[in-house]
Amino acid sequence: MKNLVIKTLTVSILSACFACADEPVNSEILGYAFVISKLNATSDTVFGVGINTMTNKDFSRVTVTSGDNSVYELQPYNGHTYNFYYETPDNEFIRFEPYFGKYYFKYTLTTGEQFSDSSDVVRAIVYPADITECAYNTESNNVQLKWNRIENANFIVIFLLNGNGEVVYASKSLAGTTVSATIAASGTGWQFEVKPEAGAQYTVQVKAFRNKANSTVEIVQGESVVERKITWGQ
Repeated sequence: MKNLVIKTLTVSILSACFACADEPVNSEILGYAFVISKLNATSDTVFGVGINTMTNKDFSRVTVTSGDNSVYELQPYNGHTYNFYYETPDNEFIRFEPYFGKYYFKYTLTTGEQFSDSSDVVRAIVYPADITECAYNTESNNVQLKWNRIENANFIVIFLLNGNGEVVYASKSLAGTTVSATIAASGTGWQFEVKPEAGAQYTVQVKAFRNKANSTVEIVQGESVVERKITWGQ
């Protein structure tokens, strides 16, 4: 599922800066919410919400309530009780921007301990990339990607998903000013030693991220995603 994109990236970010967030609930929990934008089937920009939490203990439950009284029940990522996550389902993305303001977190740990915290979602929108090229080059034997510069992006990550929606490739974090990339079978970034299959269809994702301003750590406040289909080797 494409949610692995955010989760995998966020886990690595949080692992590096855990317990360094601005006024964390305590030294063992970190949580935040952010706005997501993408293109729908008619190429309109639509919006949703992402919420991520992490602990160096174990969650049993995490619920989040926004200032407009929307309630979100987070779920463990891939069974990992240290990382609970929510992302608006595809069919619930809408053309209106989400609620900006306070999101209130309630954490319950497996020890029975409970904590409360809040996170501000600001209008840190990153609009989906305008892709100008996405094709397999049979001469260089790689996927070639080009897009127009993404305004307000701090960093970009390229993903490749197989037919089951599983992430099989993730690029390194690219500078927000990057406007091109390639994906080669011989390159790094392939997950679990997977290699592309000739004739197989894949979904290429260009994800751009905007960090929280004036923060000592990289906490995502805006994300965008755009997808294209390619056939490997053709």
